[in-house]
Amino acid sequence: MQISVIIATTCEQRREREVSRAVDSVLRQTAVDVELIVIVNGARVHQPLRKALSSNPCVLVHDQEEGSYPAALRFGRQLVSSSYFACLDDDDYFLDGAMEARLAGFAAGDGIDFVVTNGYREIGGQSRLIVEASAGIHADPLGASLRANWFPSSSGLFRSETVGPEFFDGTTRYFEWTWLLYKLLLAGRRVQFIDTPTFHISDTPGSLSKEVSVDCISTELWMLHQVLPQVSSPTHRALLRVKLSQAYHHLAERHLRSGQRREAWLAHARSLAGPGGWRHLAFTRYLAGLQALAVTSRTRD
Repeated sequence: MQISVIIATTCEQRREREVSRAVDSVLRQTAVDVELIVIVNGARVHQPLRKALSSNPCVLVHDQEEGSYPAALRFGRQLVSSSYFACLDDDDYFLDGAMEARLAGFAAGDGIDFVVTNGYREIGGQSRLIVEASAGIHADPLGASLRANWFPSSSGLFRSETVGPEFFDGTTRYFEWTWLLYKLLLAGRRVQFIDTPTFHISDTPGSLSKEVSVDCISTELWMLHQVLPQVSSPTHRALLRVKLSQAYHHLAERHLRSGQRREAWLAHARSLAGPGGWRHLAFTRYLAGLQALAVTSRTRD
């Protein structure tokens, strides 16, 4: 059985060790025929590393001028020629037997469109299981995803026939995998989660996934507002409104750190409107206190 694996990378010198480790983990897979597609994107390419990748007959290297991870993912998906495909971040790696274990997940039931596995995340130098209890995922995949992330970027194996390039928009810069999961589930694609760990997520300093900016939070808010009209379950709608409230609160905090008090008040007001919004009332007092101090300072001046 042939599987395409997509690795999108800026191919920078500082990531040389991680990229080589990721590639090796793909090529070490047994019991499957792996087609490795590496998308080199952006202008920060370390040419010796790119040359080493392209000289490997088992690696198909394609260049993309635009330095965009989501665009590179879409480009890679368009190049897939196998019946199944997976993705791997360039600083993560597959465990031995990963693809064989994921393929076995498709035998768990008819009409499975993608399989998601457990894995390890490096935190403070220690590797910990990402999903501690998977029962909720089997019972309610969407509800479980609204409570906690069980779909990291390197965790899935997809049936190419039913998970086409249209699911990869190529533009969503933050929460791109959460957005992909929501789209798949809302489109009726069936998932099978298996507890077997098949990958390892590294704790890489400076990783984009660590960034929490106004743009990042705004993307989450946009995504949640897109999903809300598409769900009818009272449970799912309540969970979405809780997440919206939390995201608006985080946006208010971020605006305040940037000195944008008006924007902080507007976002805070929206955080109070959702279920559990009362939890943010302490922030109301904090904002009001800052405003009172500002008025007092102006009066003294």
